[in-house]
Amino acid sequence: MSDAKKLAAYEAVLALISEGVPPAEIKVADVAARAGIGKGTVYEFTDSKEQLIADAMLYAMGQALSQFEERLAKHTDYHAKLHAMVRLILEFVQHNIPLAQQLLMAGNTCGLQFETLRRDTALSAGYERLVDNIVAMGLAEGKLTRRQHPFIQRSAAYGIAVQCILFTMDRDVLYASLSEDEVVAMVCEIFQKTIT
Repeated sequence: MSDAKKLAAYEAVLALISEGVPPAEIKVADVAARAGIGKGTVYEFTDSKEQLIADAMLYAMGQALSQFEERLAKHTDYHAKLHAMVRLILEFVQHNIPLAQQLLMAGNTCGLQFETLRRDTALSAGYERLVDNIVAMGLAEGKLTRRQHPFIQRSAAYGIAVQCILFTMDRDVLYASLSEDEVVAMVCEIFQKTIT
């Protein structure tokens, strides 16, 4: 099984999700057809449709994380880097609303568990490394006074993503009066208060 075929299957899953197909309704045959591979080929790299969907979501988040790391590298101070990270997450969510909704609701769809997605060690470590770098900058600059327990820091980090998803999903109904700048500032403030 080539990586190209696996990536084509992941992209097919993500395309179906972005078109609004609920994960429970995704069929391996549809994924295979869209990816231009045989249905049997899909099962060469996955045990189930649920695992294929989870792996595709992990792939998408891994790609986003790589882009975040590149784009955040140019920011050299705590506030700028924190604001940029929130903006990048918000941008990712806004361009991937159906995927973000599935990430938030994964425990209710197709047997996926958000905890399973979150436990991808490379992905979690990468995201937590970004946040840890921001916290280290804040400590070095005197913007933060102490390093919190890793559980609090991780909770605050994942809270950023959840807040961005909730804002995007409910923007027209609940948050129409808020600008994106205001949301970024509020999410940063929540993070700051949580970790100080």
